[in-house]
Amino acid sequence: SFPSGHTTAGYVLAMSFSYNYPALFYPLIGLASLIGFSRTYLGFHYPLDVVTGAAIGVGTAYIVHHMVPFI
Repeated sequence: SFPSGHTTAGYVLAMSFSYNYPALFYPLIGLASLIGFSRTYLGFHYPLDVVTGAAIGVGTAYIVHHMVPFI
């Protein structure tokens, strides 16, 4: 199914935590990338599904992070 929901969730969590804990950025992005890789490797998704899921995840985390002060 398009896009990869697991990858989206991984990137949303990774980016959300990275905004508050910048030192964890690279390890968290690495874990999120492994989630995406595993979805492709196991044959559950095509690479485009994973890339789109990652983009949606990063975009969602960015929007939420910048909208929180207005809520």
